[in-house]
Amino acid sequence: MSAKNIRHIIIIVLIIAISSFAFSGLKLYMYGRKRAIDMRCITNLSRFDRCLKLYILDLGDGLKFPYRDGAGLLTTLYQEQITFDPFLYICPGTTDKNGRGAYLDLVNGPEENNNWVSYAGRKNYNPKIYPGIFFPSPYTSSTTVAADDRQEERNHQDKNHIHFLFLDGHVDTFSADSSEADVLFDPLTN
Repeated sequence: MSAKNIRHIIIIVLIIAISSFAFSGLKLYMYGRKRAIDMRCITNLSRFDRCLKLYILDLGDGLKFPYRDGAGLLTTLYQEQITFDPFLYICPGTTDKNGRGAYLDLVNGPEENNNWVSYAGRKNYNPKIYPGIFFPSPYTSSTTVAADDRQEERNHQDKNHIHFLFLDGHVDTFSADSSEADVLFDPLTN
């Protein structure tokens, strides 16, 4: 073998090695980005929990949620100035926009959402069907309050999971197509 051929082989081996490192680095970057989006979404739902608790203490006589359905229940927190962050309402894994909060005052229920809120809230407008009073008990850990919405375009890139906020304040993740997710989403609406 001549020195020229050896140089070509070394260059090819180096190109293969560098491309494999680049590919694995890209894979790690994509995983890290997906995980960061999930963590931001979970943090948003946890912040909704804190804001709802503040609403209950301040405006809900210590035990009532706002009497609105879905996104309206969540935007009440912005309208009543419990939170001032319009980006709380946008999941980072979606293309939804709310005009930096300009449209949040228009959302009173699911029919006015128009993708300005990326999360579904509890059906709460009719207290005879879904009472707005929730007493903490051992059973409240299975009562959902909010979740990623299930509109035509799901929130996350892989679209195979949904984060749920429960009444006791914890956030859990379920497969989007599972029967558990269907049951948990039943008392929620966009």
